[in-house]
Amino acid sequence: MHSTSTDHRFNRVVNYGLRDLILKVAIEETCSKRQVHVDNVEGVEELLVLLRVKKPLEKVIVLCDLIGTENDLQKLTNLKDGFNLRLLGFYPHVNRAIKEKAQKAGIDYIIPRSGLIPKLRELIGQ
Repeated sequence: MHSTSTDHRFNRVVNYGLRDLILKVAIEETCSKRQVHVDNVEGVEELLVLLRVKKPLEKVIVLCDLIGTENDLQKLTNLKDGFNLRLLGFYPHVNRAIKEKAQKAGIDYIIPRSGLIPKLRELIGQ
């Protein structure tokens, strides 16, 4: 059977190391309106287990607060080779150093924190 969803939309969101409860709620509300499942993981190992258990054809977007996860960036980008996922890193707009570190690591989307929800809406569909 042929899927009717567009190929560029993600159907699973993973919050990686996200501790901001208000932002978690905003992400979950945005995703629930679009019937996109949200998972929360705390580390690379937990993310790897999640990716292995879920359907391999799912398109996953991992949301990373770049403050607090900057030491995991290379490990996260290494996961892109084995799974159908993209990484979206967000940061306080005043912290240009973390943005540069994320660019060097190969994070797919790097945006200021204020742009997270609009970008998420774009990636999972309106």
